[in-house]
Amino acid sequence: MSKSPMYNQSVGSVWTRPLDDSTQLVYILTDSSACHLSQPRDFCCISTQSKQGGLHVLAMQSVFEESLPRPSVDAIRGEMLPSCWILQPVTRGGQELTRVIYLLQVDIGTPSFPQRLLNTVARRQAGVIADLDVFLAS
Repeated sequence: MSKSPMYNQSVGSVWTRPLDDSTQLVYILTDSSACHLSQPRDFCCISTQSKQGGLHVLAMQSVFEESLPRPSVDAIRGEMLPSCWILQPVTRGGQELTRVIYLLQVDIGTPSFPQRLLNTVARRQAGVIADLDVFLAS
């Protein structure tokens, strides 16, 4: 999670605090200007990772935790509903590839996206996978 600003333009900064080997508290402050919103959004989440064989899963959801930053006037507090990244190795035509499943469910609070921009924002989020590929290749 801490490296997500390096490949996801909508993430301004990330703060993490480990709880154990696979779970951490995460505070995310977004740069919402790329999504045509005037105020940043922030999210307080719990994140957990699992590795089974070649399958890697990262799951996140908003939580209320006293040690995470309180809502402020500088950002609108959003809610991350159950969301995840799933990375699964596959072999296709003798070539090893990685199948990526990316599920992001958020309530960004009010004001929301204007309806006419919803497709633009959805395409930008789908581009995060391509940006991650470029980041990992470099």
